[in-house]
Amino acid sequence: MIRRLPLILALTTVAAPALAIPSCPTDEHRAELSSFEKRLLGADDVDDARHMALSKVDKSRKAIDRAAYLVPGDRELIAHQEALDAFAGDIEHAQTKEEVAKGFSDLRAKHAGSSCYYSTGEIIATVLGFVLGILPGIILLILLC
Repeated sequence: MIRRLPLILALTTVAAPALAIPSCPTDEHRAELSSFEKRLLGADDVDDARHMALSKVDKSRKAIDRAAYLVPGDRELIAHQEALDAFAGDIEHAQTKEEVAKGFSDLRAKHAGSSCYYSTGEIIATVLGFVLGILPGIILLILLC
């Protein structure tokens, strides 16, 4: 716990990380997902598309796992770990690269309310997701909303 304390304090007491998280996914975020869908469709085969997609999902999972470690017991975050696992499962079972891309299309099409409430753990996970890459951050921004 002592080793985690400086990071927890920095992420929870400073307003900047919370302000870095938009209240909802933006058009630019959705455009980035659309661009990734096109790259998935251009993959050589379903295995290549699956590998590309799962590498982004694995980084998102790493961000959630790290946030869960830093903020143990965050119920919202735990529930979203299950949603991310289900999303990854759909990709793993896709039979075509079109099915892999459809997972991201469905994610892109998700609409939340007028704004999102993020728990402390969700904010940390999303910030870490963006640190690990744009797409992992966007995946979390949408799934955690």
